Amino acid sequence: LLLETSDGELVDRICPWSRYVQRPEKANVYHGVFYNLSEDQIYKFKYPQPKKRDRLKIYEAHVGISSSKEEVSTYENFRINVIPHIVKQGLFIIIFSNFNK
Repeated sequence: LLLETSDGELVDRICPWSRYVQRPEKANVYHGVFYNLSEDQIYKFKYPQPKKRDRLKIYEAHVGISSSKEEVSTYENFRINVIPHIVKQGLFIIIFSNFNK
């Protein structure tokens, strides 16, 4: 995949649809490799693919204020008390706001 940057520079990138990439010996970059698998080499899934959900459901959370008590909450409290509540609501994306290391 060849991209032209806003500066006019041409940059080579791995195609996002590459199924196989390889790094040549003593190189820092990977190259996409076309590899045409035979029918017996293609992975066969054991179970059906899960049904797609109707829409994305997002829960925005601030761990520090996730407790009902007047205190700065912990990740342990969030894991034990809040995440099960989120899951019961059918939500599956959690956005952590104001996350600091």
